[in-house]
Amino acid sequence: MNWALVDRTGKCLSAPGPCHPAALKSILASLPAESHAELLQLLQEACAAGERRRLSVMRPERPLVVIDILPMPLKDCGETPALIMLHDTAEFDSTYDRLKSVARRNEAFLRSTMDGFFVVDAECRFLEVNEAFCAMTGYTAAELMRMKITDLEVSVPVQDGVSSHTRTGLHHFPTAHRHKDGHIVYLEISVNVLHDTGVKILVGLARDVTERQRAQDELARVTRQQQSILDAVTEGIVGLDQDGKITLVNPAAARLLGSDGGALLGRSAHDVFFPTRRHGEDVAPSGCPICRVLHGQAQALSGEATLGRPEHASFPAEYSLAAMRAPRKEVGAVLVFKDLSEAHRAEQERRALEAQVQQAQKLESLGMLAGGIAHDLNNILVGVQGHACLALADVPSETAVAARLQRIVEACDRASRVIRNILTYSGHVSCDATPLDLNKLVSDLAEFMRAAIPERIRLETAVSATPIMIAADGVQLQQALTNLVVNAIEAIGSQPGCVTLTTEPVHLGDADLLRGYSGQSLTPGDYAALHVDDTGCGMSAETITRIFEPFFSGKGTGRGLGLSAMHGVVRAHRGGVRVQSEVGRGTRFTIVLPLLSQDASAAAGRAAGSAARESFILVIDDETEVREVIKDMLTYHGWHVLLAKDGDEGVETLRRHGDAIDLVILDMTMPGKSGLETFRELVAVRPDLKVIVASGYSLEQTPRCGDLEPLAFLSKPFAMDELVETIRSALRERQPAAADRLRERVGPLKT
Repeated sequence: MNWALVDRTGKCLSAPGPCHPAALKSILASLPAESHAELLQLLQEACAAGERRRLSVMRPERPLVVIDILPMPLKDCGETPALIMLHDTAEFDSTYDRLKSVARRNEAFLRSTMDGFFVVDAECRFLEVNEAFCAMTGYTAAELMRMKITDLEVSVPVQDGVSSHTRTGLHHFPTAHRHKDGHIVYLEISVNVLHDTGVKILVGLARDVTERQRAQDELARVTRQQQSILDAVTEGIVGLDQDGKITLVNPAAARLLGSDGGALLGRSAHDVFFPTRRHGEDVAPSGCPICRVLHGQAQALSGEATLGRPEHASFPAEYSLAAMRAPRKEVGAVLVFKDLSEAHRAEQERRALEAQVQQAQKLESLGMLAGGIAHDLNNILVGVQGHACLALADVPSETAVAARLQRIVEACDRASRVIRNILTYSGHVSCDATPLDLNKLVSDLAEFMRAAIPERIRLETAVSATPIMIAADGVQLQQALTNLVVNAIEAIGSQPGCVTLTTEPVHLGDADLLRGYSGQSLTPGDYAALHVDDTGCGMSAETITRIFEPFFSGKGTGRGLGLSAMHGVVRAHRGGVRVQSEVGRGTRFTIVLPLLSQDASAAAGRAAGSAARESFILVIDDETEVREVIKDMLTYHGWHVLLAKDGDEGVETLRRHGDAIDLVILDMTMPGKSGLETFRELVAVRPDLKVIVASGYSLEQTPRCGDLEPLAFLSKPFAMDELVETIRSALRERQPAAADRLRERVGPLKT
């Protein structure tokens, strides 16, 4: 290092040491000529200001020269001298080369990196950017140099931008920039806040995470969607790890298991679903679906099982268990299950309804068979009984012939009762319905039977506070209720017990009828309900399905006709029967009958007959024997009789004779034109015509006349006295006042 102590003009001063006049010349000689003036200028400034100055001079083909000028105040020196030092720059040149190499490497790194590089000042104006940052934003470097980084930032639900991170130090944060074409670019920023030559700058790296953000957003969307599905499904879904621990529980599973989902997490699935011990014995892994799937013995299993935590009630369930796999290994399983309790109940109800319908169809088939037999037998009995009555009227009563004829008539009566019994068992019994109070009927029956039943059995009544009016045949209904009470007493047996009769008005809707009276042809409406409860032995479900079959008895004694006849009577009254019973817990029979409307009045009694006048009666029947015997019986009593073998002939006969015909006896079951069609055409010709319907079927099996009502119904076979009395009552009956009203009810005649 060369040095010299000089004044402000460059003149060397005498001083101890190696300083001599040639020292400054040596320093100046090492500098280019154009740098001399600059050196002298800096010398004067340093001496005047008393501050250090430095001059760096580049020399062609030679190392850099650095000259320091240091003011040196000395005693006994009027002017402040300065020390000029010339530094050896070989070391500086080496350092400079290294710095240039580092700079080139840094520049190459910034050019090749996929991350964006930027430098901004304290006001966020761009000072420097690399090509990657330009590509991220879509702007050129020149365009960015005229912008602030805050011009690129957009408001998104992330952290603050660069302007919020100006404190000294290193900062990492996510942000978003708007690309030049308008779309959003999501970035992760790393900023280092520095001070360079007294100026604050922010040096940052930006990484484009747009695709990652989109993937995260899509993953979050799928996760929310899957969670929504898990929350919405009604099936329970449970995830298991490889050790059989519960890792996931959806709300349906928690609800079905009667627990909070969080309380189940981490528990062993065997504690909840398939216990490893049953009835005090260990269950082999091969018998446990969870073990089989988790151990790789099966990829998927399904079936039915009883599930439930030990501290909660179990339930029947259908389950599906499948293994969850990762690449080259199994990581757990997923269990899906649903509660079958409602399905089992519905299946039981369906089977019960099917059994009720089958029972109703069985009884209906029996009724059709019985009705067909009754029709043919009754037509035969009409001839036999009619001729016997005519013959009995022609012979003296004290003769042996009269006695034999009387036995024939009585035998016909017994045969008629047998047929009626068959119809009763099948539910097709005819009944003489009159208005009556069900409360009174039950109270009277209970009072009568208390004297006849064993003292160990109590017969109690709980009748409605208000009268319950129904239209019923009192005798038949009383007999049916008697059969029920007797059946209840026999069910109690030799033990003390109680039979309770309860009446109440009820309204039955569609759901009530389906649940309790399916297959019994009832319609929704108001009914009178009679409950007969006993504390007897009860019945099994199998027995209940057969109790109304004729000749079936669960007691091993008796003919098994009591409940069958009761059921037939109830059906004949357009009612229904429901049975509820369990073995050892007694039985309840419920009979429902249609309530009588408020404006219904009691049927008028029929007065005694009077002597026949000369009247014309038209008999329409397809059976020749029936027509002839009816003609003989009516002629015997003084009536004039016209005969017709079918509906067409009957209508034509009425047209020919007009008002001369006082009454028509009409068979409702004929080939060709039916009795109902004939009835309509007859009243269309004569609206005031009196009609008596006769049939070998019961009244319920006879085709209904729609809005037309005959004056009377004759069930074949009938005795001559019954026929005569019915005709006399009909002839005394006054038809409805206005013929026009009948025409409105019948409507125009269809041809």
